[in-house]
Order: sequence, then C-alpha cells, then structure tokens
Amino acid sequence: MDLDPISLLKSKVVPLFKNELAELDSEIGICEVFGTKEQVYCWEDSYGVHYSYSDAAKVFTIGSYDVIGLNQGTWAAPKSAMRFMDYKGAFMIVPVDNAAPELWCSGNYYKKLSPKTPFKTKELAGNAAYLELIEDRRSMLVIEVSIRKELYLKNLMIGDEDHLVLATLNGCVIVPRKGWSEFKSAYLSLPKPKRTEALILLRSLTSGSLQSANPRVQKFFAEYKDFASISQKTLPSYPHARMIWLAALGAAV
Repeated sequence: MDLDPISLLKSKVVPLFKNELAELDSEIGICEVFGTKEQVYCWEDSYGVHYSYSDAAKVFTIGSYDVIGLNQGTWAAPKSAMRFMDYKGAFMIVPVDNAAPELWCSGNYYKKLSPKTPFKTKELAGNAAYLELIEDRRSMLVIEVSIRKELYLKNLMIGDEDHLVLATLNGCVIVPRKGWSEFKSAYLSLPKPKRTEALILLRSLTSGSLQSANPRVQKFFAEYKDFASISQKTLPSYPHARMIWLAALGAAV
C-alpha cells in the first residue's frame, strides 16, 4: 500500500473531467484538502465560504451529465447534473492496473447514471457492496463518496491483496481479508434461523451493548462451538473493520 492515491486520481479520474475543468479559472495556490502547492480552482459558496481545490479534489464537486449523470429532473427536461458529492452510500473504485475506474450505486442513483459515462458502473451498494469489496483482491483505491468530500478525501490509501482500505467520512478503515473465507463458511454452515442471531450477538459484542458473560451469548456459543472458535480466531480486532465484516455477512448467501 505504498502507492500515491492522489496521483492515481489525477491519472485516472481527473482526465474524465477535462472539458468541465477547462471551463473554470485556476491559479497557483495551496489545495486546502491535500495541502499541495499546485494549480487550484478557487470559489465561494452561497454562504461566502472560500474554497481552494486542486483538480483531484475539485472533480468531486463538479456536476456532469455525460461523465456522471442526472441529479434533478429527467433526461428530457434536465434541471441539474450529478456530482460525486450528491451521492449517499456510493463507492468509487479506482484500480491500480489499467482497468477503468468504477462507480457503484443503487436505486435512483443507478437509474440516473449517464449512458455515456466512462466509469464502469455496477448496481450495488450497502452490505452487498461490502461483501464484493472484501472478496475483490485487486490493489485499488476505494472511496465511499458523499457530500462531505473534504473529510473522506483526507483519508485516502490504496488497498492491496491482503487489505481492503475504505476512505470514509470517519477515517481510513483498513479491513484485513485474511480469515474472511473461513469465517463466512462457518457462518453459512449455521442453521438459517441461527444466522440472524449470530449477527446480532457479534454486532452487540463489537459495539459493547452486550458482554461475553451475557447468558444469551454464552448459550449461543456453547451450542455452536465451532463457529465461536472460528469467530474468535478470524474476526478483525479493530471494531470498525469487524463491523465491515459483519455488514458483509448480511449479504452472504
């Protein structure tokens, strides 16, 4: 994970917005997101707040009907173009290899994607997206895009074969892949009615709302000792990473 994520954005995402960026004024300055001195785009919002963004940050604020899609209105009567900062629960995946960058989203977000978008798109979000991301062992930059672009853009790191790394609003979440297949298999070997209970207990133990000495916890893991042993051996110790695993289990079949 020693590659430069900003350079990856500049090489694979920024060029997609060449036409949109060409219409904007720029000057030499400091990018307030990345702290780099380079060509920046400066503007003020409706509240009078001043911004200074490099191209790699600015593309997250640019609306584009062709590159991204439709935000408001219809294709017959468009009102505004979509920006990455308009999404909730979407993922941008930028592979390190020569593959095209990807945009994963669902529902109306997916329906309003441009038919011309250069992004490889996938109708996927939530737990199902976490499941696929954990099992996708490519070296890639994964960004959970949303309105607070200045937060997740400060948490960029490229994942590798052994680690899924998520750039989120709450920080950079490093999710190990080691042990995942064994843990998922153990979960799927449980009787179907017991899988929900297993998830509830593991989530509650991770959040601290239940303790391991709780009779409900003790009874379940005494009955399913193999699952208890594998869970203890494989689950990530970092709570945020563990919660990603448990979210992904919710989509496992």
